[in-house]
Amino acid sequence: MINETNLPRPNVKKKNNLSKYRFYIYLAIVLLGNVLVLAGLIFVLSQIPKKALEIQKIRSLQIKGYDDLKIVESEIERAIPKIKKIEALFPDESGLLPFINKIDDLKKRGIVTDFSFASGEVVKDKLGYLGIPFALELTGRFEEVRNVLEEIWKLPYLIRTIETSVKIQPEGGLVIYKYGGFLYVSQNFFQN
Repeated sequence: MINETNLPRPNVKKKNNLSKYRFYIYLAIVLLGNVLVLAGLIFVLSQIPKKALEIQKIRSLQIKGYDDLKIVESEIERAIPKIKKIEALFPDESGLLPFINKIDDLKKRGIVTDFSFASGEVVKDKLGYLGIPFALELTGRFEEVRNVLEEIWKLPYLIRTIETSVKIQPEGGLVIYKYGGFLYVSQNFFQN
C-alpha cells in the first residue's frame, strides 16, 4: 500500500521562489517605467524655462514690432502734408488748365510772344517720370523778361529747363529769350 507520506511532495519552496521571481520582475518593470516617466518629466520641466524665454522674446519682438509699426504710422502721418504738397506739383488734366491760363495772362502783357506744347502727348523723361515738353518765347526788355520768368518759376508746378537761348537786339535793347521746358505731370495723367 502506498503511503501518502511516501509520495514525493511537490516542491512548495520552488513554487514560492518562482512567484517571488515574478514579483521581482514585475517590480523591476514598474520601477523602470517610473524611472522613465520621471526622466521624461524632468526633461519636460527643464525645457519649460527655455520655452518661456523663447515666448518672452517673441512677445517682446511682437511688441517692439508693434511699436515700430506705430512709429512708422506716425512718420507717415507727419509726412502726409509734405506728400500732398509734392503731389500738387504734378498736375493732372484739370490741374494743367491753371498753368495754361497763367501763360495766357502773361501773353496779354505782351512779353510772352509764343507758347506751345512740343507734342500733344505725355512723354517720360530719363528717370521715367511723365511730363509735357513746352516751348516759350519772351520778347521785351531784360527786366521785363526776367520778371515774367520769375513769375513762371513761382508757379506751383515742377518745371525742368531743357534748353534756353538768348538773342539781344541792339536797337531798342530788346531781349528775345527762348525757353524749352518740361512740365512734370501726375502718373495718372491721361495718355493717348
